[in-house]
Amino acid sequence: MLKVVVSCDAVVERDFYIECLETMMGVIGENVELYTLVHRQGQVIGPVEQRKIHSTFLSKMVKSWDELLDKSHLIHGAAQGLFIPCSVDLVVNLSRGFSQEIKVCDKTHLFTYLIEDINQGKKNLSLLKRFFSSFVRSKQMKYLKRADTLWTNEEYILSQFPNAKQVTPATSLKDYKVLPEGMFKRDYFLINCEPLSIEEARLFIETYKDHKFKFIGKEDHLGELLGQYPQFFFGNKCSGELAPLYAGANYVIDTEAKFPHFALKALSCGRPVFTIGNKFLPFGLGVHKLNDDFFAQTAPVALDVPEEDPKKRHGISANYEMVKFKHIFHREFQKICDELEAKKASQASKSNDSCCEA
Repeated sequence: MLKVVVSCDAVVERDFYIECLETMMGVIGENVELYTLVHRQGQVIGPVEQRKIHSTFLSKMVKSWDELLDKSHLIHGAAQGLFIPCSVDLVVNLSRGFSQEIKVCDKTHLFTYLIEDINQGKKNLSLLKRFFSSFVRSKQMKYLKRADTLWTNEEYILSQFPNAKQVTPATSLKDYKVLPEGMFKRDYFLINCEPLSIEEARLFIETYKDHKFKFIGKEDHLGELLGQYPQFFFGNKCSGELAPLYAGANYVIDTEAKFPHFALKALSCGRPVFTIGNKFLPFGLGVHKLNDDFFAQTAPVALDVPEEDPKKRHGISANYEMVKFKHIFHREFQKICDELEAKKASQASKSNDSCCEA
């Protein structure tokens, strides 16, 4: 029987990364252990917390992904100190750019899925932070070479690792459904506030304060605005609270350049999305262009919502459903396990033959 463990960057908050981690652990088995650089205990309610979790000293210093990035110069040392025993046959690693550095034995098969690189594209860095970012990148690429099986959706990784397989990230959309039109007034809209600067959010509030809208998503980076305008902030709530809010919205604005899980939830509810461009969602049915200077406007701009079939919008999101990813991962995981079992059986047979000859 193979011994399999899972490794990851951090367990700090409930997001699509944790949904993917839970999915992979569910396929592998109920008792699989988890090795993570950061574990913020009790913050992620669900199946992950029910496993045995090994973490590093960074758990005492890091409470969010942003803080992990700020302390990225410490990651290499922390990763090398978190050693996965040589008795493990297979490590399944879900990475946001760092956890492939966790120390494993050479004989252990390492399967890494670099779901996204959060170290990529950091802006306005100081000279010191630019240096450490370059250091982190060199370590990242070095340890990606260690992977026996490599999945990613990052183009620069695919270009440098010819054997890497392109696999699109996924999110859980089962709670986000198309509901009958007659249930809603469609008198408000939603904005993903996570990609917005405090200046953009402030100007938008001042411009649209007489309109019905809500900011959704993580909002801590918007500081004093939360206290000044609490009525506009809904927060990063669970699907039970977010799903009906999405379903009743007229449209959703999402300027996220990375994986657009907020936009996908809107589409899953049959609602249109306005973006400035995202590689996962090309413009077309359900996805419409927002002017680049939209958040610099000093007067309200009316967005025309096209007449579209909500069910067809929902169909766009189906390509990113977690159920689909689960099947893809299960197939790959089983293939690797079969190959490793066959290899172990062959080695055992050769060992027995040697004993007999002796």
